[in-house]
Amino acid sequence: MWLFTEVGFFSVVAIAKQPEVLMVRARDPGDLKRFREKYGKKVMSDIAYTPDNDYPARVYVYKDAFAQVMAEVVKDLNYSNFKSHVEKVDGLDREMLYSQVWYTMTRLEPETARDSKETPKQRRHR
Repeated sequence: MWLFTEVGFFSVVAIAKQPEVLMVRARDPGDLKRFREKYGKKVMSDIAYTPDNDYPARVYVYKDAFAQVMAEVVKDLNYSNFKSHVEKVDGLDREMLYSQVWYTMTRLEPETARDSKETPKQRRHR
């Protein structure tokens, strides 16, 4: 799964030969360092730097421990607009990258997804 948080962007995948372990990967090693420091230093492995792989940094963590980490991430969620929050925390460049992903994903939305009797303002506040 892809995971966008206030501390960074991650790809989380299972390890076929170790079904109880997850690999958390990052494009920006700094994201992984912040994530590990804030949420999982006690449960995540040290960062492995893998410049020849798709993601240049990764850590390993047991699934149960990662579930607890994710609960902490949810408890820390205190913003009403993710992209605006990212701009405050990480700056406009990161916000613009995340906005490109957001915009690309709008193409998944069926044309009928917004057909209703709700006003645009009501839809925004659901």
